[in-house]
Amino acid sequence: GSLLGSCIALSDNTESGEGGTILAVGAAGESKLYLYQSVTASTSTPSTSPSTTPSTARSSTTTSSTPTSSTASASSWQLQQTLVGPRPADWFGQSCDLQSNRLAVGAPFHDSYSGGVNSGLVRVYDWNPNNGQWQQVGKKNDDDDDYDEWTGIEEGE
Repeated sequence: GSLLGSCIALSDNTESGEGGTILAVGAAGESKLYLYQSVTASTSTPSTSPSTTPSTARSSTTTSSTPTSSTASASSWQLQQTLVGPRPADWFGQSCDLQSNRLAVGAPFHDSYSGGVNSGLVRVYDWNPNNGQWQQVGKKNDDDDDYDEWTGIEEGE
């Protein structure tokens, strides 16, 4: 299966005090990581509310309607980008960590190019506001002949 939810990371939005706006969800069985953006939609509902004002004429009142507006907002998550690992069997998306505009994604079963089986791989991405995409800026892999090192099995390694 896809193993959707292999890793989950939510960005920290400390400036507003609200929850994060970027959600990373790994699907290690597909060697993919899905990135979602929180989208807030506001809807405005116009209405009128009557108000009664005493008139200066004797024993009469004036009733008028004042337009008001009620605004409600709801959040949903929209798929922003899908990152794909180097090979399907690498389990890219087994681990992930998201801090501000930097994302790390682990692939513990990546085989090194020099022959190490399951030596592992971690790719690092930065958010690029110019094109609205996550771009790979680095990687760490064990390009040696060690077996079963599983670099990228957990975030924080």
